[in-house]
Amino acid sequence: MVLKLNNENNSSGETIEEIKTQEMVINQSVNLDKGLEDVEGFVLPADPENEGQLEGEVEPPQDDEFICVNCFLVRHISQLGKTTRRGKICIECLKAGVTK
Repeated sequence: MVLKLNNENNSSGETIEEIKTQEMVINQSVNLDKGLEDVEGFVLPADPENEGQLEGEVEPPQDDEFICVNCFLVRHISQLGKTTRRGKICIECLKAGVTK
């Protein structure tokens, strides 16, 4: 059984098989790696040459910042929602009901 598609998007009346064949040809012709050679200085995380070496400095939270004990993000003190025995919780975690 061959189904013909006749709608606004397909006025030529192509069959489903023809469309699938065209899609396979298009997908096979797309080269996903094209252009990656041109990117200089990009290192993938799993690169053995990098082996976890990071550049830059990590600063501790400032006096007007805290680390949320639920999402572990550094937040400004104005985003403090609640202080518990475990530590400080941000407003977003309280709104989402994410209190562990």
